Amino acid sequence: MGDTSIKPYRSWPGFKSAVCEEFFDKCKKDPDLLVFPRKDYLSVYCNGQQFVKLTPSKSKKVSQYSDDNEFKERKKTVSVGMPKDKERRAQQQIAARHLSRKTDIVICDMEFSIRKKDFGIKLPGIDLIGLDFSNPKLPRPVFIEYKRTKNAVKGKSGVLPHFNDMAEIYSNPELKKALAEGAMASYNILIDLGVLDAEHLTNIDTENGWFAFLFTDLQVKDFYGYLSKILAKQKQDKNMLFPLRVASFDTYEETVLRTDKFEDITEFLRNNQEKAGRHPNKPVFN
Repeated sequence: MGDTSIKPYRSWPGFKSAVCEEFFDKCKKDPDLLVFPRKDYLSVYCNGQQFVKLTPSKSKKVSQYSDDNEFKERKKTVSVGMPKDKERRAQQQIAARHLSRKTDIVICDMEFSIRKKDFGIKLPGIDLIGLDFSNPKLPRPVFIEYKRTKNAVKGKSGVLPHFNDMAEIYSNPELKKALAEGAMASYNILIDLGVLDAEHLTNIDTENGWFAFLFTDLQVKDFYGYLSKILAKQKQDKNMLFPLRVASFDTYEETVLRTDKFEDITEFLRNNQEKAGRHPNKPVFN
């Protein structure tokens, strides 16, 4: 996973080994693989699972998988290893479709994590991190939690825990800024690596980033009623309101991430809390 300690530098240090560079080129050209930068290495994904970590220097695994047959075998092993994790596979496909400026939301990282030693809290990785270019002169970060099917919406890793995590992040200005800087760093490094065809960024809106839930394959007729029942179980009395957007697509194959596809549900959440007998204050983030 990535971490939020990275700063918004603009360049990848380059590969110190020809073997690593050749291997990276092979990964970059493979339609089944997706590359995202980390603090000091690249993480290569296959079907939503980590395929290999790639550092600037030569590594044992790179040498091992450089052979074409070993490369194919590694892909097969990763794919077979998590046959039931269709959500991760769909997540990677959605990310791959948005590694360009053809849509106003560009995904520039996946499974982005927050380290406890940096901010004193440990939160789960963010599924998709991107930049919202609806204002191309000053893009802002967007952090998306993705849920596929009704089974993924409930439980320990469902909507409610992530909702609480989002509120925690929004109430921490230092953490919000670090996340924004991380998004910008990832975006620029992808350009350096030739993964993304765009111009480097020198500035982004670190104050007005937004969080969203992306749902696909739910097969629910009354989406907002369904979401209301889940969020009504929120038992914490502290202010948990912040600008939150949601979007739902019938299938992940049809998902197109655009800002006009996401609807702000802050007022919906306010009404939901008032019906539950709570009287929330103003949102913690504007």
